Amino acid sequence: MRSQPGEQILAYYPNPRLSGSTDALHTFYELEKERDNGDLTADEFDELVACMPARGYIPRVRFEYSEKQYRPVRHPGAHFHIGMSGEDRWCSGRKLSPKSFGFLMTKFYYPDIWWSGSRFSKPENEQETLTALSTCFDERLLTSIKGDGVSLFLTDYEKMGFHMSALLGQQGIKLPA
Repeated sequence: MRSQPGEQILAYYPNPRLSGSTDALHTFYELEKERDNGDLTADEFDELVACMPARGYIPRVRFEYSEKQYRPVRHPGAHFHIGMSGEDRWCSGRKLSPKSFGFLMTKFYYPDIWWSGSRFSKPENEQETLTALSTCFDERLLTSIKGDGVSLFLTDYEKMGFHMSALLGQQGIKLPA
């Protein structure tokens, strides 16, 4: 897919043989080590990896932002597709940059990596230090999302329904009860 002016398409298609399976990742690293040590040829390594069972632990995720395709209620201007269906559109009240999208995929699908880079994994007395704040993945994601901006293609009616809108509370928007 190629983006046009006023459009953006970001996608994450996980490796179905490795993503979400600690055992599969461990097996892959062991095979990689055997290849690097000369116990396996590159062809043997490739064949063994190709024979690893494919599982759908982590869904495909696509984010689209399109001015041209926006249709109130039917086709949100900013939305996520999660999984294999092309008709599921999870409405977003925000635009997303590639950086924010990458951070979100890491946060949701690689929690161990995310947690190791989060200031909240540190003792409470270290979480607010300058070093912890400046290197924290959570802070970097928040800064990135703030810079991405809001979707201009969300009607007042749609704002009252379900949509993903990070930082909504900080914008002073109050939704009806």
